[in-house]
Amino acid sequence: MTLIQADPQTVAADAVLVPAFQGQAPVGVAQAVDPETLAALGFEGKAGQVVRLATSGLEGEWAAPVLAVVGLGPVPAGAAGNAGAAGEAPEGDAAGPQPSTDALRIAAAVGVRALAGAGIAGLVFGFDQPEQVHAIALGARLGAYQFTAYRQPDKLAPARLVLAVKEQRTKAQEDQINRATSIAHAVRDARDLVN
Repeated sequence: MTLIQADPQTVAADAVLVPAFQGQAPVGVAQAVDPETLAALGFEGKAGQVVRLATSGLEGEWAAPVLAVVGLGPVPAGAAGNAGAAGEAPEGDAAGPQPSTDALRIAAAVGVRALAGAGIAGLVFGFDQPEQVHAIALGARLGAYQFTAYRQPDKLAPARLVLAVKEQRTKAQEDQINRATSIAHAVRDARDLVN
């Protein structure tokens, strides 16, 4: 997994994945994506929902031909407390509602599975605290798991994952990506043994 600084429109990938809370516009691309279009496609932002859109029909210029939106579920209630808990903004980030790290991990896993067939998948979640980056990276890595020793799936998981952050990437974020990668490799090895 590669960590870069970019916005959703500039990520050079086959598909870009962004999250959306239930009933809200997708994080980071609210200006480009018409909520009525998402509603017409049946997307409500419920946890586990994914919808894919061609970026040629969206506002602005996009480097990726496909935008996928994954649901985070309802907006968490509450606003103060420890980082990573539902509805609580990590220190120094007051940019709006903050999902739990579990919600981020699950959304990343579901989203990456939905992007099967894409060579490069760009994840632009807009939640850049180190613990959030860890959850997104771990979810994406686990979501990309496929056991292919005895049968080939119809579509392979993305060959390369790119996680984009809003601000300059930090050593803490890179450390969390490395930690998530180590955990994901151990889980994948265990899954391979079971299969």
